[in-house]
Amino acid sequence: MNRSNKFTMDIGWKLLSLVIAIGLWFMVINTENPLETRSYTANIQLQNEEALFERGYVVVNDDEITSTRVTVRLRGQRLALDTLSQSSTKVQAVVDLDNGEPVSVPVKIVIPSVVNDSFEILSKSVQTVSVDIQPYINKDFEVEAVVNSSDTEAVELAEAVVSPGTVTVYGARSVVNSIA
Repeated sequence: MNRSNKFTMDIGWKLLSLVIAIGLWFMVINTENPLETRSYTANIQLQNEEALFERGYVVVNDDEITSTRVTVRLRGQRLALDTLSQSSTKVQAVVDLDNGEPVSVPVKIVIPSVVNDSFEILSKSVQTVSVDIQPYINKDFEVEAVVNSSDTEAVELAEAVVSPGTVTVYGARSVVNSIA
């Protein structure tokens, strides 16, 4: 029997066997590494705050924003989700402040590059955050000694000289203007 006859003999059965083998392989892979959904939590991080400062603005409510926790639901293969959970770099929630003077800024989800990009973001608990951006100003204030006492020593202190005589305060306009 020649060699070409061996390959073409029962070609239908051989192709059927190949299709069954490929189907079983996909079934085993899907069983061992199925799609799952997991939730991850991250605090919001502010990006490009320096660029905003260079334009003369400052974020007033940055403590409020960075303490906000965002819960993200991701769908992906089990092995990729396990790698993401064990990674030293976690899922991040980022607010980019480089777009002028925003009032409401979308929250972007950043998935570390240690895992493949086969994730689907199903939901996130915070879609946008309100950012209070104000001009960064400075203002000089006269320093005065104030004594709230009825002691005789307090009378002597009332004539005390304050050094330095002025203080310069830097910050957001609303904060600096609220100083008495």
